[in-house]
Amino acid sequence: MGQSKIESGAEVFFNYLTGFLLAYTIYALLVMPTPWLKDSPFLVTAIFTVASVIRSYLWRRFFNAGFYKWLILKCK
Repeated sequence: MGQSKIESGAEVFFNYLTGFLLAYTIYALLVMPTPWLKDSPFLVTAIFTVASVIRSYLWRRFFNAGFYKWLILKCK
């Protein structure tokens, strides 16, 4: 069985939230301190794209495997 609408919504929410935080962190820690990187839009875009694909994949695996259900039960 697939995800419920609530589970899908939660996955999307956490994916976007962590995407914003990760993009901000990457920019602050990697792009800003490296002047030569700021002058290479293709490389910056590639870095953000790779980070986005990995992040999305991990959230998808997390929700599809039901790890969040295990985590909720452990916290009760």
